[in-house]
Amino acid sequence: MSSHTLGQGLATQLNFTAYTTQSNTADISHDESLRTPAGGGNSMNWVLGHMLDARNSTLKLIGREPALDTGDIYKRNGPEFDPAAAAPFEELVQAFGATQETIVGFLESAGADAFAKEIPNMPSPLGETLGSAVTAIAFHEAYHAGQLGILRRCLGKDGVLK
Repeated sequence: MSSHTLGQGLATQLNFTAYTTQSNTADISHDESLRTPAGGGNSMNWVLGHMLDARNSTLKLIGREPALDTGDIYKRNGPEFDPAAAAPFEELVQAFGATQETIVGFLESAGADAFAKEIPNMPSPLGETLGSAVTAIAFHEAYHAGQLGILRRCLGKDGVLK
């Protein structure tokens, strides 16, 4: 797969997940975002903060500044999520959206050298290059974008993607 095709494919994937994420979070209040589903699991606030944390990692990989400091509470295997320390949901939604143009713009314009750049110690099952890292991040984001749709339904809201 050429680098242009890889970049375009990843950009398309992140456009889909951004649309899904923005649709599923559009009318969720901060208080609603902190509710966990019956039987356990993460809240919408944690899931979106976790997605933003991954996007911040992507921004760092491409030499850009994070959109919002998410701290450690949104990291996988991080400290136990404390709703009192959670970022306001509206800020998470806004920061997530603010990353879109920067990341997609990079993906659409990056050449083969950029995607082949080695990223030492990258915890990706796909390898240790920028291309493999962003591919893993795109899958990760799609997984969590789907969770947001389920969590939306757990809050008693109608599904938005039909």
